[in-house]
Order: sequence, then C-alpha cells, then structure tokens
Amino acid sequence: RTKPARRMIQFYNMNNSIEQQIQDAATHLSNLLIAQNFDPVAVDQILSQIRNAVLPKPTLEESVAHQRVEDALAAQRAVALLRTEARLHKISVDRCDATLRRLGDTERRLAQREEEKGESKEELRSKFSSSGYFSTSFRQRNMSGQSIAEIESPTENFRRTVIAPVEEEAEERSKLAQQASELAKQKELEFVALRRKATASVAMIMKDTEVAFNKQFLLVLEIENGLESADLVYKVCNDIEKNNHRKPLQPVPKEYDRCSPEYLEWLREEARKMLAGGIDDGAYSEFKDLILTIAKKYNGEAALAPLKGYKRTVEKVQEKYNGDFSHILDLGRGMVVFDTIEQLSSAFSYIKTRHDEQVSVPGGNPLLVRAKDRLSQAFDASRLTGGYRDVLLNLCFSSGHIVELQLHVKSFLDLKNRRGHTVYEDARNIHMFNEAFTKRSYNWSFDSLEEEVEELLDEIRSGAITSLDLDYSEGLHNPENQTRLAEALNARECRIQDLSLRSCFCGDEFIAKCLPPDDKDLWSEENDHGHIGRKIRLGSKLHEGTGGRISQAGVTHMVRYLNSTLRVLDFEGCLDLEWYENCGDSIANAFLQLANEYEDDGNFLLPQLQVLNLKSTGLTPNGMEILQRLKNVRGHLGRVKILTDAKLRTGAPRRIEQTYLGSSTVIEN
Repeated sequence: RTKPARRMIQFYNMNNSIEQQIQDAATHLSNLLIAQNFDPVAVDQILSQIRNAVLPKPTLEESVAHQRVEDALAAQRAVALLRTEARLHKISVDRCDATLRRLGDTERRLAQREEEKGESKEELRSKFSSSGYFSTSFRQRNMSGQSIAEIESPTENFRRTVIAPVEEEAEERSKLAQQASELAKQKELEFVALRRKATASVAMIMKDTEVAFNKQFLLVLEIENGLESADLVYKVCNDIEKNNHRKPLQPVPKEYDRCSPEYLEWLREEARKMLAGGIDDGAYSEFKDLILTIAKKYNGEAALAPLKGYKRTVEKVQEKYNGDFSHILDLGRGMVVFDTIEQLSSAFSYIKTRHDEQVSVPGGNPLLVRAKDRLSQAFDASRLTGGYRDVLLNLCFSSGHIVELQLHVKSFLDLKNRRGHTVYEDARNIHMFNEAFTKRSYNWSFDSLEEEVEELLDEIRSGAITSLDLDYSEGLHNPENQTRLAEALNARECRIQDLSLRSCFCGDEFIAKCLPPDDKDLWSEENDHGHIGRKIRLGSKLHEGTGGRISQAGVTHMVRYLNSTLRVLDFEGCLDLEWYENCGDSIANAFLQLANEYEDDGNFLLPQLQVLNLKSTGLTPNGMEILQRLKNVRGHLGRVKILTDAKLRTGAPRRIEQTYLGSSTVIEN
C-alpha cells in the first residue's frame, strides 16, 4: 500500500541528501495506515507530507510569484468563460436568423393565400360589419366577441404569435452577446496587467535558475568527452527525426472514439500495464525491463513516475491537440539518471541499436518513434525550458502503446530539485515559453503614441516578451529613444532573446548603453542586467547606411559579455562609407582578439553561435582569411554558418598552428 508513495519519491527526487527524510515519511505513512485502518483521508495527508519532505519549500519570492500566476490564470479563465458565453449567444442569434428566414417564406405564402381567398384585414372587417360572416379558419383563430379593431388576418396573426417572439429573442441574445464581448475585453485588459506582474515575478526567479543551469551546462561540457558525447546525441536524434516521417500517435481501437473519455481510460490502463506496479514491484513489463537494463549497464539510477494526472492530461490535450487523446504520449513515464553526459550518450546509443535491430526484422515495430535532444548547444533552453536540459525519448513496444523515457544528468536534476519544479509550471501556465505570447513587432515612428511606446517598454521590462522586432523604426534614430530602450533592456526581469534593430542607427553607442562598462560576465551572480539578446540583428537590409556604426571595440565589448549565449549575429549592411569603410574587418579583428583571450583561458569563442551575417560590411580578403582560420579551429567558429559576399572555403577541419593567434600581422603576411 506504500507503492504509490515510493514511486512518487523515486520520481520527484533522486537526491541522497534527503533520503533519510523520505524513508522516515514512508515509515510514518505505514504506521498511520495500520493505526487508522487505511483511512483514505489519512493517506492523502501523509502523501502531502511526503511531497513537502521531497520537494523544496517555496521561498517568499516564489510564493508571491505563484499567487500572481494564480490571479492571472483566474482572470484568463474568466475571459475564456465570457468569450464562450458571447459565442453561444451569437450562435443563438444565428439560429434565430435562420428561423426567421424560414418563417418569412411561410409568411409570404400566407399572404398569397389571403389574397386568393379574400381574407385580408380590410375584407374581414367589411364582412364582419355587414353580415357577421366568418370563414372556418378565421373562427378557429379568433375568439368570439372580438371587436372590429381586434380582427387579424392570418398573416398578421402569424407574425404576432410566431415571428415576433423569435425576433425578440434574437434582439435579446444580440444584446447579451455584445455585453459579454465588452466584459471580455475589460477582463482581458485586467488579465494582461496581471500576467505582466506575474511574468515579472516569475522572470526574476527564472533568471537566477537559468544562470545556474547555464553554468552547470558549461561545466558538463568541460568534463572529459562531454562535448563529443553531446555531439553524438545530437547526431542520433537528427537521424531519428529524418527517418520518422509520421507523427507518432497512440493506437485507437475500433470501439473507441479518439476524443472520448472511455478512450482516455483505456490509454491509462495500458500505461498502468507498462509501469507494472513500479520499479520495485516484481511484475514484468517491456518498458521496466529496458530502463532497468540501461541503469545496470551504464551505472544509472532508474525510476518510474506515477501515472500522469487526469486533470493535467485533459488540459494538455484540450490546449494543444483539440481534444484528441491519441496525441498524448507521456501517460506512462520513466527516467534514468546518469552521473555524466558520456554515460547518457552510451545509453542512448544502446537504445538506438536495439531500435535498429527491431526495424531490421521483417514486420518489426520501431522502438524509438521520437527523440527530443535538449542537451545540444543548438537547443535554446532559456527560451523553451527555463534553462533545464535533458533527453526525452518516446518508445513504442509490442502492444503499440507509446511511453516517455527521460534521460537525465544528475547534476541537472539535483539543481532542478533544489530550485523546485513549481516555478517552471508557473512559467508554462502563463505561456512564458509560447512564442505566440512572447513575440512582438512594433514600428517605433516619430508619430507613435506615448501610451503605445510605454506599454512596449513595460512588456520589455517585465519579461513578458522574448522576441522583439523593431526593424526600420525611425523613432530609434533619436538617441533619447535609444536610451529609453536600453534602460528597458537593462531591467533585471527582461528576457529579450531575439532582438532585431535593422535600419535603426543602433551601433557602438547603443551597445554601450545596453551593456555594463566593466564587462561583467552575463552569467555572473553579481550581474543585475537584463538580456539584450541571443539573436542580435543590427544591420540594414536596404544597405543604405542606417545599420549603425560598429567598431572593433563595440563588437569586442558585446561578444565578451554575451560570448556563451549568442546564437545569431547579423551585421548585414553595417557599412558607413563616411565612417567605417571596412566594418567587416573590424568585426573579424574583434573575433581574433577574443579568440586569443579565450584560448589563453581554455575557453571557446562563441560556442553556441549558429549564424554570422557579414554581407555588405566591406569585408576584405584579410578579414576573410581571419574568419577562415577561426572557422577551421574546433570549438571557436567551427559550426557557424558565415554569410559573406564571397564564399569561405569549406572542407574537413584541420589542425592549425596557434601562431596565427599571435597578431593580425601574421595573417596579413
């Protein structure tokens, strides 16, 4: 009866430092179960005690952030309810309109018959006053004793008794729909304000967590064979994605509808069979056998998670998959934790080998159906997971059911457990990892309203947006506006990671305003500045000289500060013939200077950079040669796609003597 508690303990925390606390809590649970005759309320209370023992207690900042997130989510739910109410009223209005169209046809037919039978209102009144004549149909529709003024024709009676109520209902529903829409707009403004506050609170905590995760990632890569192991995982994941052309889905029996609750219950039962009672239970399952084999073979720790919660499953399916439960692939989950990334890479290769063996057999089912490599340097963990990294695999077994296997590095998992999972959940709930909510484009012109500009700057300061596109903003030609933007980017909660400022005259002066003068490391604990971006575009697509004045000192300053995070650097069009004729050479010389510095310290130049755009920057053959040699040195610019007006030579990386790092004179000679 303590199996659920043990499974939860093993999944939520593998940290040995609190192992004794967990054992004491489990023992206490067993004693209370016996003493209280297995009272379910007592069981729930003890399970909550175990959660409190396993998971770290939130700090005051985390509690405040969590409460603000709850307030924002309550406002969001209110907006959704009001919009649903308005939508239902509009549906009713549409139905009334359709009904009125049909009734209009009936009314026209009645009017035509009246004309044929002579039962118009005037004719009926004339017959009533002269001879008291009534047609049979008229007597059936009108009570005796009516005055002449009360006499109605069949058409008028039909309009009063049938059409008029429908028109009244349509008008009433239309008013209700309009009221609900207006309330939804007001509530949405409240939600935006609450989300901004919640995002600012969560972003402050997330930044500290992100700093710790990024430091740990660099340490993991520096361990022996760390970088090579990460490369191997990246290569295998790419091979899997290339070969798997179809999106993996859970099997759907003929007797079930893929959107029905009965189908979800069937999936949950299949997942229970895969978990087979937990890691300590003697029951057999293919999934449990695989993770135990991997853990034993590569010195890892295996654990199985509790079945994914019903509420979270429904929320996820409704939000992402439009109610289709066949898309949910992580009802059954397990994990293996390794000490090093090299062990993780070896275990992943073992799984891939078993996959290839099964596929090679005629009619064999694939084992690996999807792989997410979140240990690669190309994976933007800051934007998508708050800095956390692991490898997620979806495995399909003989029954056809798909489960999720998580491969963790112990240092990452320990850090995650210490920092807590609640912050990540809060960030996910307010869509801090969703591009649809965090991307913003704005044209800051001289005529822009101050309210709009201030709202944009508030979003930047609060961390509500991560991608900012201000291309061709004439308002940024004004140094005062550049200063206002730089101050917003310097806010501690700022999370801008993709910053595009093409044709905005943003060069050395803007960089100096955004970055601290003492060249602190971005990931130092003393750094209180925000992020000015992992993708920075300061050029000009129109090549008209508005891309900003970039010097060697400015580039050196920016790269030294953002060396470990930059992914895209776009200087296209940074060419002012009156000031810097060879801006591209200045950038190349800055890279050469920094390569010298990092080589002495045993570090790499721009280890995560993917794209460097130097088109239309006046790059000369000397600058091209510098970039060519740096590109052929593993660890510096070896993976970078460099865009220039002329092509760089390509070929297998070769070992270069380090004399070229001495000075630019060697290159010129």
